Amino acid sequence: MVTTSEVPQDRTFVATVDAAGAATITVLTWGKPWLVSQVSTEMPTAPTGAVCALRKRGNLITPMIAAGDAAGGDPPVTLYPGEPMTIEWTACTPGDQGKATVIYQLVEYG
Repeated sequence: MVTTSEVPQDRTFVATVDAAGAATITVLTWGKPWLVSQVSTEMPTAPTGAVCALRKRGNLITPMIAAGDAAGGDPPVTLYPGEPMTIEWTACTPGDQGKATVIYQLVEYG
């Protein structure tokens, strides 16, 4: 039987844009899988033309608005331990910071 934790949890991550104009946040779980229901991003200083992408194992889940956006809804994304989910900004200004909040529930097997 598979169940999820009753109360959603969240984690916030930060990345700084490098000299090439890119910033990446890598989300890895530990112990138990996560059922990710929403990823919210923000980089208020992102220039016009900057892009953001949510990826799982390198595969595109959804493009996002670089300055601020939220990806959520059905179906949620299952993230297994050691499986990377990334939030990637490109064409940004070096030194700027991007922030992402991941809302999830723990998956229990029993």
